[in-house]
Formats: sequence, structure tokens, C-alpha cells
Amino acid sequence: MPRQQPTQAPTVAQPFRLPLITTFGNRNETLLKDAKLVNCHAEKDHETGEYWINKRVGLFPYKQYSGNGYGIYNWQGDVYSIFGSTFRRGDTIIGNVDTSNGRYKFVPVLGEPKKLVFSNGVKVYWTEGTTLNELSKYEIERVGYLNYSAAVESTVTKVIKVPVIGKIKIQQNYLTVDGDEYVIVSVGTSDFSKMGYAVPEPTPVIDGHFVVGTKYIINSTANIDGTKPTNFTALGADDNIVGSPFMATYIGTNAATGEPNGVGTARLAVANTVGDRFVSTWPGTGTGTAARTARGLITDQTYMIRTLGSTDFTAVGASANVVGTIFTATGNVSDVGSSDGTVYSPNLPDTTLTKGFVYLDGTLYLMDTSAKIWGTMMLDDPTWWDPLNNIVARVEPDRGVTLAKQLVYVVALKEWTSEVFYDAGNLIGSPLAPVAGAKSPYGCVSADSVQEIDDNLYWVSSNRTVSPQIVRMKDLRVEVISTTPVDRMLDQADFSEVFSWNFKHGGHKFYGVTLKNENLTLVFDIDQDLWYQWTDKDGNYWPIVGETFTPTTLHVTQHETNGALYLLEGDYEYPNDYGNVVPVDIVTSNMTFGVDRRKYLKMMRFNADQTPGSILYVRVSDDDYRSWSQYREVNLGNKRPILLDCGTFYRRAWHFRHFANTPFRIKSTDLQMDIGTL
Repeated sequence: MPRQQPTQAPTVAQPFRLPLITTFGNRNETLLKDAKLVNCHAEKDHETGEYWINKRVGLFPYKQYSGNGYGIYNWQGDVYSIFGSTFRRGDTIIGNVDTSNGRYKFVPVLGEPKKLVFSNGVKVYWTEGTTLNELSKYEIERVGYLNYSAAVESTVTKVIKVPVIGKIKIQQNYLTVDGDEYVIVSVGTSDFSKMGYAVPEPTPVIDGHFVVGTKYIINSTANIDGTKPTNFTALGADDNIVGSPFMATYIGTNAATGEPNGVGTARLAVANTVGDRFVSTWPGTGTGTAARTARGLITDQTYMIRTLGSTDFTAVGASANVVGTIFTATGNVSDVGSSDGTVYSPNLPDTTLTKGFVYLDGTLYLMDTSAKIWGTMMLDDPTWWDPLNNIVARVEPDRGVTLAKQLVYVVALKEWTSEVFYDAGNLIGSPLAPVAGAKSPYGCVSADSVQEIDDNLYWVSSNRTVSPQIVRMKDLRVEVISTTPVDRMLDQADFSEVFSWNFKHGGHKFYGVTLKNENLTLVFDIDQDLWYQWTDKDGNYWPIVGETFTPTTLHVTQHETNGALYLLEGDYEYPNDYGNVVPVDIVTSNMTFGVDRRKYLKMMRFNADQTPGSILYVRVSDDDYRSWSQYREVNLGNKRPILLDCGTFYRRAWHFRHFANTPFRIKSTDLQMDIGTL
């Protein structure tokens, strides 16, 4: 009989191929178990359909400054950066900025000169490239919150003013008390009768002529020609201080002698009626608002005519008596009878702003925490903000978080929802109008999570159920891009400090978001639709807070804390982070290969780039990630890197770690494995 040839084991004829490409498989909010890809990214081989796993990009020192990183942006060929409180163009220091609210958002604006505007939600600045300018808030509206003694000490005639960028700004936006004239815009909780004289000013009332039940303000207690001063406490006042308001309880003449108590005078107090004019004597309290009249103009300050009244604004610098005319005051209107016109200052709204701008059709927009969207008055001029140019995102009552742009639309990201607006070209008020049906039930947990990539928006969302997810707005439609395991990591996470970035590299577009207090950086590979975790050399979050490009179109990133800018490039160019070797970790799912039998693994063969000095460390877990074997080394510099005698198992998870100062790329692992018994 002819001799029978031995039969090869099936895995000798056709080895099992262990898939390495995976995504998060965590079963809770931690990454202690299940599959993950760390400090790498995947790339599909379009010829074979298989995936290569590549080491993530590396960092190379570019510029060294000092301080925490608060923002980086390329504008007109220069890199602008904020480290600590120092704002720079390249290496040139331009000025100092506020550092109280994290990283800044930037937006360029056209015009002559072009301007770069940036804000951290507390302060708003702009530069034309050589100087730093702060945009201040309205100077004339809010009526104070300090009490009487804190605001003006013991006198009601003390002027409280502080210089801001060469202009005069009323401290805390309180009324001045040096005789400036105002008109009541809204009463709120304020008592304006305590804040000033009524206008037109009547002849001062003297002792003996007071009307019981009428409010007055002490004008003078002076002793004239030897006569005694008036004792206003006998007339209903609490004291005899000029400027004190009181309700008259007595006409003033001594009933016994028929002679006056003195020669002091008082003026009629202003009533609490919208439209009433008054000369201020006290900064006041409450939430009411008042606008300057033409009598209260400050020379060399710019204003816009709000209402005309009987005022001739051409006498104080305006080109015409037309509502909306902008002019620089050459003085104020001293004639009381012709000063009833009112003006606006051109500054930012006096409200709590959010981070984020939108520049659309020459108008710059920002949003406050009440979800009101404010716009500039002049095209391509961020220094002029129109108090009438506002619209509220009011479909839901949630607070505003940030403003963003998608295609040619303004997107209001709020606490639970998002709303969309378009430029309707309205001539009065805001040019914006809501896009019907574009409201979405996805809000935003942090303005610092928002990134725009190729006209699409990415951010960490939230809603009334407090279930954070990562979403993308594309063509005004919001879609969830986070997977269920990623959502589990976000559930109950601490979002008190978040930073995000995006960049394109080697045909990939990446969106990265860091939850600092969770020690976690998540990276979404937009082209491959895969999620990764990136870390520093020690396994902590990746401390990069922003990315832009240099004048020579190299990618440059900003470090969170060490004052450094780094060039960013693939591992074939920069195989480490500024000299520190970065570990690449590939953890597989539990593998049974479709059968619950004992398996004997004779050999593993690694399909990776052959690179001298490239070492791969391999360990396994046969008890559901509870314990791991010792690492075994594989030299990827060999022509055919293999591991022999890899043991017996029912199910197994592998952990591959690359820890070498070399590039790294791997496609798969072939397993020569025999199937045994139950």
C-alpha cells in the first residue's frame, strides 16, 4: 500500500488572524477592562481592506516661553499665543490679558485695519497686530449694587470714576454724582427718587413752602446774612446732609413765631417714571437702568444718538440730528431745556458673556448667559456694539453656553438645547432670524469642548437627562458620534475643566477633547470613525490645549502648563514627545475564536514594519483582565518577528505595548493554534 501523508493542523494550513483594530469596549466608566487603543490611530489599507495601526503623532520643541497656555491662533501669517497673562505675536509681546476663565476663543474680522478679536468669557480684546485693546461694557446703564456708604462714603457729591483705555468708565456702571443728567429707562427695583433732582429743575424750595407728602432732596443748608441754617430733620429728613432725600412732613415755618426755621433750600426729587429726567446726586441701588442725556456727555467720548427729544446734537459734535448717528462729543449741552435727547455708548452689552464668536456677513455676534445674541453696529468693526441689535434664543429657557458657526448659520449652544439663526437682513434690531425647525435637544456642557472642522461642529453635549455624549452638527443636523462605551466614560464625569483641539494630518482629521479632572483625553478619528485614548509619557491626559500652524505651514501645538509650543508631525518624523518615549497600547477583546475549547498556541507571527530598535512587548490575560502574564519581548527589527510556545487557553485577551524611540506600525498577528477538547 502507498504510504499515507500526515495531515496538517488546520491552523498550519491557514493560521488564525488576530484582529488588532478595535474600539473602546469598557463595561463601565473606567478603562480597566476590555479593548482599547492608546496613543495610536488606525488607517485602512484600501487594497486589502485590512487596517494598519500607527503610533500617534509626536511633538518637537518649537518655542519656549513661560506660564499656562490659554490660546493659540494663526492670523495673517503670524502665530498669536497667550501664556500666563502675556499676549504675543510670534516672539513680540503685545500686552497682558485676563487669566481668570481658562482658554480664549479667537475670530478674525475684516475692515481697515483687519482685527483679531478674542475672549475668555470674562474679557474681550482685539488687536490689529501691534496693540492690545480691551472692549469695555456699556458705561451708562446699570444703577448700582453697592450700598450708600460703600459707594460714596459720607458724601453724596463724590465722583466715582476710573480710567479705562483712555476713556472714563463709571465704576461698576453706577451713576456719576457730579451733576450729570440721566433719563429713566427702566425702574426695576430702584428708587430713583433718592438718586437726583427732577429735570427741568424747579426753583429751589425754601423754608415755609414745602408740600407735605412730597419728596425732596436737600440742596443747601447754608447760613446767609447771619440767619440760622435750616434744620431739615424738623421737616422729615433723617439728617442735614446735602443730597439727602426726604419726604416733607411740615411746610417749614415755625408755627409759634411765624418765622422760617432757616434759609436752606431743597429741590424736587425725581419720580419713578420711565422717561423722567434727573440730575444725579447718588449712585443708587437696585436693578433699574438710566441713560445719559445730552447734558451728561463726556468730551472726546463716542456716542450714538438714541432719542432726539429737543436736543440739537450738531452743537456737540454730531453731523446730523438723526437717531443712530455716531459722533464724538465736543462738549455737553448745558442748556437744561434742550438736553432731553439720549445717547448710547458703543461698548459691549453690560451682561455676563459666554465664550465664542460668530462673524457673519460683516457683523460680529456673541451671546450672554441669558441666551441673548448681541451684534455689532458697524460692518467689520468689533468696537461698536448696537444695543438694539439683539435676539434671544428662546425656544427653551435654558442658559446660553457658547455661540458657534456652521456653514452660514449662527448656532446658539445652550445648556440643554441648541438653536440656529440665519442672516435675514432685518434693518431694525438684529439682522438674525431663527431657522424654523432647526432646534435640537442637544446642549453643550462646556464652551471649551467646541471645535469647528471643515464647516462641521463637534462638542460634548448634554440635555435634561444629564447624559453627556459627543455630537457633530453637519448640515444643521446633530448626530451622536460617541459610542456606547465612550458615553459610559462621560457619564457622571467632571466637566469643570475641559479643553479641546483639532488638526488634520496624513489624510486624517482628529477631534480631541480632554476632561482634565478625569485624567482622560479622547480622540475621534473622523475619517476612520474610530475612538482612541491619547496620553503623555506617564499615562496621564495629553496636555495639549490648542493647535494651529506656523508661517511655514507646520503644525504647532500649545502645552497646557510648561509655556512651550511644539511642532507636531507623524512618528516617522517625531517618534517621541520632546524627547520622552510614548507608550503605544493595543488591548484586544476576550477572544474565543468561535469555539469554547482549549486552544494551544504554538506560535505568533507579527505583521509589522521592520524597524531596527523597535521592540514590542506582549502579555496575556486568561481570566477576564483580572491578572496579566509577564511581558515577553518581540524584536520588530527582525525579518520575521515571532513568539513561540504561547500556552493554552479557553479565552484570551492580548496586550501589545510598543515602548521604543522609533516609528511603529502594525497590521495584524497570525496565530498557529490547535483546537483541543472541552
